Amino acid sequence: MKKKLFQVITVFATSDIHSHLEPYKPGEGKREIGGLARMSQIVNDMRAVQPNTLLVDAGDAPYNTNIGNLFEGKSTIDVMNAMKYDAMVLGNHDFDFPYPVLESNAERASFPFLSANTLYEGAQPEFLGPMSLRN
Repeated sequence: MKKKLFQVITVFATSDIHSHLEPYKPGEGKREIGGLARMSQIVNDMRAVQPNTLLVDAGDAPYNTNIGNLFEGKSTIDVMNAMKYDAMVLGNHDFDFPYPVLESNAERASFPFLSANTLYEGAQPEFLGPMSLRN
């Protein structure tokens, strides 16, 4: 029997979702783009055939649309939880709201918020970084 030397892992990475939970037409665009519902279907289809699939975000997910700002990112975090994100790193817009909002969203998420260079009152928040990894 031949021994496996490596394992295939599929990685989906999103970035700059900006709370676009539904598709939208940018500017004078002719077609809709974005939307986490569409993305969710693609990820779920892949997970059905490739269980070693990671879903990560590179920041700026929860805010900047009316629904995102009205609910301070909670709606987007809830959708990301339903999609079973594995992790996200912070982007500049993740600091648009006061610190307690960031902390609340990190605690609401079923996936870790990661940042190696975020300090609050001289220390890295406990809800960020390697110690926040959850299994």
